[in-house]
Amino acid sequence: MVYGNLIALVQTDLKRLLGFSGIAHAGYALVGFVALDGAGFTAALYYITGYMIMVLACFVVICQVSRDGTNVAITELAGLHRRAPLLALTLLIGIFALAGIPPFVGFMGKLSLLTAAFARGHTALVVITVLNTAVAIYYYLRIIRETFFGETNGEPAPIKLSPVIAGLCIVLMILITALGVMPATVVDAIGSSLPAASSSHLGMHPPSTTSNLSQRKLGERDPAFWAGSARLHLVVTFSSSVPLREMNCSLASLLL
Repeated sequence: MVYGNLIALVQTDLKRLLGFSGIAHAGYALVGFVALDGAGFTAALYYITGYMIMVLACFVVICQVSRDGTNVAITELAGLHRRAPLLALTLLIGIFALAGIPPFVGFMGKLSLLTAAFARGHTALVVITVLNTAVAIYYYLRIIRETFFGETNGEPAPIKLSPVIAGLCIVLMILITALGVMPATVVDAIGSSLPAASSSHLGMHPPSTTSNLSQRKLGERDPAFWAGSARLHLVVTFSSSVPLREMNCSLASLLL
């Protein structure tokens, strides 16, 4: 978290800023795994799911602003709200969500992570995470400032969006908002899938309430049981047909 945020703090290229901030977001997700319980794992997976949608929204905007594939400087976003209002709104929601501003999925994701970690006694880790979030808000708001309040030389050329891109932007904005406002459906789905996935991966089955030995039929006993029974039968049969002094040697050899 600390490394990713400090490097992102000094970036002027938008792609590099999102790339280094992704390191910080990986650290946020690990906060849930540190809790080592179902609530922490669920919060981490919920946050990762939300992060993929948030960063996808930002990169859709980048691809439309720079269609030749060149990197986009933060200053190049100036006047985007006039060039393409839908792109500016998509970037606004995506950046606010990444910064952890309510009511978007980034806020609920961070809140669930911090709650799970705090419940397990990781108070210092919670404080570090909150401080890193404050640092991230600063460089994320730089993007919003340039997008809506940055000065441009003359009237910028408008950006025309295809129906597919426009529809994708709308869907991403709805998902980012819906996962933040109504997270229960996704959280419950993730939480219910964790025990089943663990049992399936490890080959585990629910423990039985009765003894396994009492449930077995006679023909289902282990091979070791039948081998031991056969040896004992041979010892008894053989000892009945040999003198007593020879029985000790025969018994020892059979048992070995």
